[in-house]
Amino acid sequence: MPQLPWYVYVLLAIIAVLGCWLLLPARKPQRRERETFRRSASATAVTGDRARQLLPGLIHAVDFGATVDSLSTGVKRARVASALNDWWNIGSTEQAQSTLGWLLQEGHRAVWPHVWRIATSEPVENWTASVYAIRQKVDRDQIQEYLNHLAETLPGLQEQGIVQASDDLARGIVAWDMSRAIMVARMCYDCKLITEPQAWEVIAYASAAVSHSLSSWEDVAKSTVIGRAMWTGQGAPLTELTAISAQCRNDPASPWTTTPFKATPTEL
Repeated sequence: MPQLPWYVYVLLAIIAVLGCWLLLPARKPQRRERETFRRSASATAVTGDRARQLLPGLIHAVDFGATVDSLSTGVKRARVASALNDWWNIGSTEQAQSTLGWLLQEGHRAVWPHVWRIATSEPVENWTASVYAIRQKVDRDQIQEYLNHLAETLPGLQEQGIVQASDDLARGIVAWDMSRAIMVARMCYDCKLITEPQAWEVIAYASAAVSHSLSSWEDVAKSTVIGRAMWTGQGAPLTELTAISAQCRNDPASPWTTTPFKATPTEL
């Protein structure tokens, strides 16, 4: 058998290596898990009272992938702008101010007393009549929808320990509205729809409302999740927010686990 030129052997070796490589199972690139409690660079991180004021919005910050210790969300501006438009119909300063004003002054907690009273004091068969007996000017169809949402989610909330007693419902959903107000203010600041002082004014108001109405980060978590349950009912959004609330309460990396709910005398 005649000896082949050396370069033929080299070519055959390359073909063999390529063939083995092509036969190997494709490797998917490993996804890097997103840091749950994102910290900002030291230059933009806030401390003290302002850091505490952000914390009632922790659940929504984690849900959005935002930083937990700065006014800016740390999320790409295009994504923030898209979320503001898609979720809140906010694309201008006027729309930003209107939505933030609604969250701070009314929000979903404006109808919560009706939902809570009917759900806890009336049999289901009387709910529709009770809704239409409300004397105030309200959206009765909306209240009926929220009642149905609460009814379908309450067994799961009780099983998970989010609603353990009547007090958990009696405290209301102030944290649901204020957490969203904090998050929307941060997003609007990122998109230059409101100024830095305006954003902090909203955040300070929301934080004070939570501190006045609730007594612990656990209360904040419960109030936020119950608000979501009333608004959207059963489904992935509620499941995801419930899981995030548990992380915020229990994860050693969570700011809630290292920051007392009330400021200590040395912080005042």
